[in-house]
Amino acid sequence: MFQDFLLYTQDLPQAQQEIVALGGRVTQQFTETVIVVNLPDSVDPQTLQHSTITPPTSLDPVSQLAADAWNQLQVKARAAESPNPSEGLSWDTPGYSPPRYDENHPDALHRSPTLTENQPDESTGTPTSRYMIGSIAVGVVIVSGTRPDLAFSVAEQQQIIQEVQEGLNFLATVEPRARITFVYDIRLVTVSVTPGSTSNYESAEAPWRNAALQNMGFSASRSGSLQYVQNLRTSRGTDWAYVGYFTKYPLHHFAYAVDEKICMNYSNDGWGSDQINRVFAHETCHIFGAADEYGNCSCGSIHGHLGVPNNNCVKCPGTHMACLMDGNVLELCQWSRGQIGWDDRLLGPTWRRFELAPANIAATDGGITSVSRIPNSMEVWWVGANGSVQAAYWYEGANWQRYELAPAGSASTNGSITAVSRIPNSMEVWWVGANGSIQDAYWYDGSPWQRFELAPTGSASTNGSITAVSRIPNSMEVWWVGANGSIQDAYWYDGSPWQRFELAPAGSASTNGSITAVSRIPNSMEVWWVGANGSIQDAYWYG
Repeated sequence: MFQDFLLYTQDLPQAQQEIVALGGRVTQQFTETVIVVNLPDSVDPQTLQHSTITPPTSLDPVSQLAADAWNQLQVKARAAESPNPSEGLSWDTPGYSPPRYDENHPDALHRSPTLTENQPDESTGTPTSRYMIGSIAVGVVIVSGTRPDLAFSVAEQQQIIQEVQEGLNFLATVEPRARITFVYDIRLVTVSVTPGSTSNYESAEAPWRNAALQNMGFSASRSGSLQYVQNLRTSRGTDWAYVGYFTKYPLHHFAYAVDEKICMNYSNDGWGSDQINRVFAHETCHIFGAADEYGNCSCGSIHGHLGVPNNNCVKCPGTHMACLMDGNVLELCQWSRGQIGWDDRLLGPTWRRFELAPANIAATDGGITSVSRIPNSMEVWWVGANGSVQAAYWYEGANWQRYELAPAGSASTNGSITAVSRIPNSMEVWWVGANGSIQDAYWYDGSPWQRFELAPTGSASTNGSITAVSRIPNSMEVWWVGANGSIQDAYWYDGSPWQRFELAPAGSASTNGSITAVSRIPNSMEVWWVGANGSIQDAYWYG
């Protein structure tokens, strides 16, 4: 496990090297002296040589503001506040205004006149935000006006920074393989301009934005914003860069993303200023290529640098996953992840894990088996905690489905289960019954499930193992450990009755042990088991 720590340093490069060497990483760099790091539990931050958890006696105003914001965020988290009423709501819930990203926005500089519907929308089309991997410079420009209703207090500035920290901390840590570091450039700017017309985006934004850019030393124009972001990327040496503007000046829409910039009004519409974190994270994902999944989204439309389909759009059939691109929740679905570049094609392959069934579903001493009956499919079988036989299946493009094949008490909760697909799109499942019988269920496409008892009560060790193999097409061979420690076999091929024989006599196998079989060439069989004396035993045959 990992934990986040706020650290202070006088030597940022050395601090970064030490943290990486210990298996951690810098997730947020607020200033040259204040950073947030994600460290393994085994690392005590008090032992670090080039950074410390103890704040210095004095900090510059921006560093102090960022540190105070982070510390207040931790207080908020520890308070375990009750969820906001808007938690989990879709962005277009009646009574709320959704944040916006409009690829046909007249201010969207990324749109090429030759771009067709079949071409992927590569993020926002700017070279400063192609995909969300690596180091990312983010300008946090808080623009106050001289009028009281347009001015920010120190507490409000701190809240904005805190909300940005919370939203970006989610993005920096939810996919460790992306190894994201957000490098902040916090600007507190006051301008003395009259609000513009809110009839369109540019007329509302231009007066205060241009004045702020001029104050920061850039061109007082739309292109000045691009210059600032490009300069940010170069001066900070990051892979990518973008800017978030925050103001109390009235906007055409309360939050939106276009090309290199996010613009947000502090009131954050009906969502409230304490939900800026979610909206800013949502808009940041737009900056790096993610599509909206609510409202007029288009199911299957292609987005992002990797051209990933929008298959979690609310207009798509099937189960809809909770996702930041659809609603007010800090979760990202697989499609949004791919659109911002979090995909094996950029991150490299890795093991993935998920929980198919929750605690107490399976017998902790029971068996589990799996088989793929057609290409790109998976079927999993296990003994339930109540002695039932449980199944879950999946094939590409569908969601996992679960069902119960045999009811409580059908299987030994200490016993084994095995499955085999002897012809394409068929399934046969074998298990040790609670009474020591050998039970079977089989199915093939177009027919219902059938069940029968291969061997009666007392035939098998209820603590033992069972295995099955199809050595030639449309055949089946089943092996199990007998109640007396013998090795038992039953075989069948199309058109013949089931045959049984004893391969090894009583006392040959451990009644708590395992057995496995394989057909290494057509019409051959090799069987392995754990002997009663702890040996490994083998028997083999070929036609």
